[in-house]
Amino acid sequence: MSIVRALAAVAVAAFAFVPHGLPPAAAQNAPSPAALQAARTLTDLMADSIVAPMTQGMTEQMWPTLEAALRQQNPNVEAKELADLRRELEDQQRAAMRESIGDIAAIYARHFTVDELQALAAFYRTPAGTKLLRLMPTVSVELMAAMGPRMQALQAKVDAAVAKVAKLPPTQPGTPAVGAK
Repeated sequence: MSIVRALAAVAVAAFAFVPHGLPPAAAQNAPSPAALQAARTLTDLMADSIVAPMTQGMTEQMWPTLEAALRQQNPNVEAKELADLRRELEDQQRAAMRESIGDIAAIYARHFTVDELQALAAFYRTPAGTKLLRLMPTVSVELMAAMGPRMQALQAKVDAAVAKVAKLPPTQPGTPAVGAK
């Protein structure tokens, strides 16, 4: 089911604002063990409220397009197969997001003091913080849906600029972006 892995990677990339690899300055500013622990407490608190609803919302948003594409490729696909695929997609998205939590904790620990991390965790335990955590997945999914058309337009502009510099023919709608595989 490589299509699930590809879709999970796309979904995670859309929501993961964590850089892959640290710039030299960040590596030199390694957080203290106390800061890492405080950051893990904070990210665990956040993850418990965010990961499952966000992956469910992302799946609900992308599923109709994916299901239509699958039905076009295989009109005889059975409902059970689609349900199994959807479940696997959500499971893989959740696993990928949970895996990134450790990265997020390390980043938070580099940018916030122990006291600040503890204050953030305390905020997320207040009624307003609890509401923010509860609504964050919904707001994030809505934000990604609103950004989609803008991102497509931006991709077309980037493709055109790259094609111009590289003296390549511009891509047509529905064709892979420059550098896409």
